Amino acid sequence: MKQENIDHSFHFTVAEAEEDLAALYSSADCFLLPTRREALGLSLLEAMSCSLPCLVTDLSGVKEIITHGKNGIIFPKDDTAEIVRWVSALFSNKNMRENLAQQTRITITEKFSAEMHYRNFMRRLLT
Repeated sequence: MKQENIDHSFHFTVAEAEEDLAALYSSADCFLLPTRREALGLSLLEAMSCSLPCLVTDLSGVKEIITHGKNGIIFPKDDTAEIVRWVSALFSNKNMRENLAQQTRITITEKFSAEMHYRNFMRRLLT
C-alpha cells in the first residue's frame, strides 16, 4: 500500500496531554493493538471505555477481556494479512462496528467499574 493511500484512510496523532486522550479515542472509528508483548495495556481499557471496537493481538492477557467476535476481534500475532482483513471487514460492516463498540463499553463497565472493584475489595477484606 502506498503512503498516499494510507493518508486518506487513517489519521495518526499524538495526545499532547493526558486530558486529550478521551477526545482522541472518541474521535476514532476503532482501536488497533497489534502488539507482540503488551498482554493487557491501559490503552486497550481506555479505548473500550470510549466504546471503540477493538482489534487486538492474540495474547493471553487480552483474552481475559476480549472475546473474539463478541466485544472485539482477536488476530494472530504478526499476521498482517489477517489484520487488514479484519480492519476492512470492520469498516465495511457498520452493524458489526456498532455491536462491537456497544459490547466493549458493557465489558469495561462490568469488569472495571469502581463498584465492582469496591465489592471485590470488600469481599477479600471480609474473608
